Amino acid sequence: MKDLNRVELIGHLGADPTVVYTDVGTARATFSVATNRFWIDAGGQEQTMTEWSRCTAWGKLAEIAAQFLHKGSWVYVQGRLHTSRWEDGQTGEPRSSVEIILDDLILLERLTPAGTTEGEPDVGDPQRTPSTFAPVPQPGVQQPIRRPPQPVQR
Repeated sequence: MKDLNRVELIGHLGADPTVVYTDVGTARATFSVATNRFWIDAGGQEQTMTEWSRCTAWGKLAEIAAQFLHKGSWVYVQGRLHTSRWEDGQTGEPRSSVEIILDDLILLERLTPAGTTEGEPDVGDPQRTPSTFAPVPQPGVQQPIRRPPQPVQR
């Protein structure tokens, strides 16, 4: 039997993605996704718990994240768990960090076209219901990535 290392989340970005480029020009975007869990406690009060998950995208997926994602974006992410381990340089204590290395990313809200403000309906755009939040495809429209290449700091 094969092992499985797969994570799927739907949540909101806590901050704009941070994008850096390796020495060979490969983009790496990192951002955190917040997912909420709701329940009713024994006293009948609604409770909320937020879980923050660190996500890393590489290559073209990182460039797409840099171009279209921002703080508050509602996204679906799919990838695998990866644990990094190292020794603290000052204390010598072992450290670790868990992140999701992304294989897929879907923006779950409509893209705001240039020249309109968020919340302003587009002319001819049908009223959207929560079940139709998928991005509207724009064939033939490609915008350049606006972030300049930066070397990764080691």
